[in-house]
Amino acid sequence: MTDNLLKLLDNYFVQTVPEEEIAQQRASFNALLQSLGTASFDEIEAVMAEREVVEPRAKS
Repeated sequence: MTDNLLKLLDNYFVQTVPEEEIAQQRASFNALLQSLGTASFDEIEAVMAEREVVEPRAKS
């Protein structure tokens, strides 16, 4: 597993993002949240009832 993790990390890089782009992303995200609105308790319960329940994986 460590070898796979190291391979993954070899391809990982960090890139700076201009402050203006960050502000635009925040504004877009906030607009999305506003357009989605708020789910009612009944809507949340309905979605939760449809989910698939699975057992957690055993630690190796």
